[in-house]
Amino acid sequence: MGSQPLLRLGFLGLIGLLCLLLVHQTLHVTDSSPSRNHARDLVASATPRVWQGQNLTISVSSSRGLAARALDFETAVQKGNGLYCKCRAKWQLSDESAWTTIDELENYWESHAYGENAGTEPDSVAWLKEALTAKGLPTVLSSNNGKDGNLVGQFWVQEKPWTTEVNANGKETDGFYINPMSPIAGLVIAENNRSPADMSGGRTCPISKWSDVVWLSYAALARSTGSSVANLKYLVRTHIINADTLSVMKTVCGGPCPAWPGMVFDINQKKSGGVLINQNGLALLGTPNGGGAAWLLINHKQQLGKKTPISVTAWTTSGLDENGNDEPWFHMIFQFSS
Repeated sequence: MGSQPLLRLGFLGLIGLLCLLLVHQTLHVTDSSPSRNHARDLVASATPRVWQGQNLTISVSSSRGLAARALDFETAVQKGNGLYCKCRAKWQLSDESAWTTIDELENYWESHAYGENAGTEPDSVAWLKEALTAKGLPTVLSSNNGKDGNLVGQFWVQEKPWTTEVNANGKETDGFYINPMSPIAGLVIAENNRSPADMSGGRTCPISKWSDVVWLSYAALARSTGSSVANLKYLVRTHIINADTLSVMKTVCGGPCPAWPGMVFDINQKKSGGVLINQNGLALLGTPNGGGAAWLLINHKQQLGKKTPISVTAWTTSGLDENGNDEPWFHMIFQFSS
């Protein structure tokens, strides 16, 4: 009888080691790598946006692919399984983001006005409204910086030069992240995002990852509205153009994903006969656009608690290409545990 607790402890230790090895094999990329910023955080919109104060309009071709090697379904499942495992794991200092305050973000990034008036809809709501309304989520911009539970358009541009101990002349990259959000509703909409590396041909700044910039702005907004950061429930990835993500979405939906209510996939590690039974949900989590959702939870576990993705909905709407012609637009909404 005395040996049973010891055997159980050894078994749990083995499971933990296997989980760690899985995460290491599927996710271990150096933090400064531009491809890691893309694979973890990037989702870009083809919606033009004129930057205030600069005569620039940004748009992205929907044919652009980020990965040199195509992501197949099996690899996406493996990556998603590793990310889910890391979400479930106990907090570790090595996983925690080094960035904790909005002041740190403002050392490198400039906050811009979103450009729409209170009571109006953010750009992305034009194609997300049916989905947001169905889930009881806000669809208009706040009149009091989010205290009414409505959306606040967060628009950050990496246009500040910087110096560090190893870099005496860091040049601005013009990367930008545009993400309407509501901490009271627990919602972030990834509307239009281009990483510093993507905008500058590979250069980064100390705070470059989408998940860090979104977290710092979300946490500051939550404090100003008196809401808990742990209320984070939904992340919308809208107008997805990444070729790998689109390929996996087509695989799990058996073709183009249907219109809203789309297709819902559970995300967990349940098995039957030793085989994962919710591979589709894990595959979407393992895509470049799904990875950002996981890292948002993994890198800020001390503040959020041990949250996990529990489901993802994939669907299609109609949109316009750069020439004004009709084309399908693809979206996902990840739901997190309470």
